[in-house]
Amino acid sequence: MADIGQDFSSPEAGDYGLIPGGNPSKTRAALQSILDAGGDVTFTRPGIYEIDDALRIGDDTHLRIGKGVTLVATSKSGLTGKPLLITEAYSRRSQAVTVTCTWSSGTSMNVLWTAHGLAVGDCIWIQGATLSVYNTIARVLAVVDANNVTVDLQYVPSGAVSGTTTALKCNKNIRVQIDGMLDLNYPNQVSGAGLDAVGVHLCLVDGLVVDSLNIKNVEKWVMQTSALRNASVRNVYIDGTNSDGPKIIGPAINVHYDGIGGTCNDDVFSMQARVPAAFASQIWTNGDIVNCSVQNVNGRTGGFGQVSLYPTNTERMLGIKVENIAGVSVGGQGVKVQAEHSASDVIDSLSIDNVTTTCVQGVRVGRTAANGAIVQSLEVRNLNPQCQTTSAAPFLIDAGCAVWDGNIHFALDDTNVYGTAVQYAAISNGTHRRLKFSGIINGGGSARGIQFSTTALGDYAEISLEMRTGDQVCNNAATGAIGTIAFKGCDTTTATVMQPAQSCTLVFEGNRFHNASNGLIRCTGTPTLTVRSAGNNVLTGTSAWYVVPSGTPVTSFYGWDVAIDPIAAVGITTTAGQYCLSTQAGVEGGPSVRTPAGWVALGTGASGVNTVIT
Repeated sequence: MADIGQDFSSPEAGDYGLIPGGNPSKTRAALQSILDAGGDVTFTRPGIYEIDDALRIGDDTHLRIGKGVTLVATSKSGLTGKPLLITEAYSRRSQAVTVTCTWSSGTSMNVLWTAHGLAVGDCIWIQGATLSVYNTIARVLAVVDANNVTVDLQYVPSGAVSGTTTALKCNKNIRVQIDGMLDLNYPNQVSGAGLDAVGVHLCLVDGLVVDSLNIKNVEKWVMQTSALRNASVRNVYIDGTNSDGPKIIGPAINVHYDGIGGTCNDDVFSMQARVPAAFASQIWTNGDIVNCSVQNVNGRTGGFGQVSLYPTNTERMLGIKVENIAGVSVGGQGVKVQAEHSASDVIDSLSIDNVTTTCVQGVRVGRTAANGAIVQSLEVRNLNPQCQTTSAAPFLIDAGCAVWDGNIHFALDDTNVYGTAVQYAAISNGTHRRLKFSGIINGGGSARGIQFSTTALGDYAEISLEMRTGDQVCNNAATGAIGTIAFKGCDTTTATVMQPAQSCTLVFEGNRFHNASNGLIRCTGTPTLTVRSAGNNVLTGTSAWYVVPSGTPVTSFYGWDVAIDPIAAVGITTTAGQYCLSTQAGVEGGPSVRTPAGWVALGTGASGVNTVIT
């Protein structure tokens, strides 16, 4: 991003001859003429200035509104709700021209644009293609001739360009610092509609810097940052809005938010590759969201989430990062992935770190009606939400949603919030593939740890927890197959480690289990189980390997430290090749294997003779 060459920390005072309380139309016109000239525009004379329409900011313009200065949307003329600040390119978005895009290979394509007037390094907004890779903010790599340019793409397309494509030249090098206040004056204005109900539109820009933004009384979204490339937005303060805080809508490439606070009634911050048809009045752009992030969010909302991510089944969201999320979400989430378009709305890759929000769910992969979200790669670190109810779930995947490859790390220290039968991670049915749970869970009541519901796991789950709480480390309910659940490096003090209701394979490696008197495996149903141990697990106190208070499971054991009675224990199958540590007395105790002739204790009879366990 270009150096804008302006030190906003010590600006010279400027008032441009304007006075507080002046005519709204004349005030706006005077400010606009200054902005049209470009360069550094610093307005610092304290007071309240009414304006009757949006101010436009264009290329190479750096706007600062000083402390004590309030720009307010006038209500004197019955103004229908309008934004207060927009980019020049956004104001002419309807003037996009039809172009012809052609691609054959690699990550560049040709754009046929008659008399384009573009230079190398310019960025253009392209829309209308069938594949999302082409609906982008593309940089001009080469000027072929007066009617053709070569532009870049973010990844190799899966097919040729189709559809009617249009293009518009983007703004560049814009910087905004609102240390004062933008007041949209809702509901004193006549209600706006659609995009006119948004506070600020900083869109269609390559090289945007927002150093601070203070804004209040917005009817819809506080700020729309759509169709951006290389943007940094810092220090957004929301003094009340009827809806959302800032929002990124695709296409967006390398757009980063740092610091959002204040109050709103919906999402404090959100990303949407495409706005659903239900919000048709807000649909004007769509595209992939690539390498975008948000951090240091601490707002208060009456619902939904601090950070909400809305994927689609046509655009891509990849390289998304969310960090340091606090605040209060009444009835909502810290971080939410919410499907709105189809049963397979996808985020390619998502990283979340340090969620301490007071909320109902810390991280949720959720659905809307029949629509389901899929996160192909999910990394969650330091998950420690301050949940509002005793039935809250720090981590939740809704039914019909899925995480293909997930790594969830807890940092929970709770002694009085979580109630009976709560799940620290509630995994509902879906096509999950590989899930790993690690970290520390300390305190709590009779919580259920990791809960797998019906057909919740198709492949593999790994649990590596230090857990000092509850009565179960892991549980799976109802019917269906859940693949393999591996316990590796756990150190737990809990009544039960695993209560399987579905057929599965259980693996134990390098664990320490303390006082698991209800059994490392406690089975009350009729599943078919395969239990494998690496032989390096430690059981202390009243721990028991296998307890069957009811039911008739079918279980195969493979592990020299699996201490069970192979004759008396319920559910032991008769398949040869199993091995365990027999707990029978006398010569029938010790390492034992299942042979075609029955269970045999090794090396416990006369010299060279193994003892058949009876």
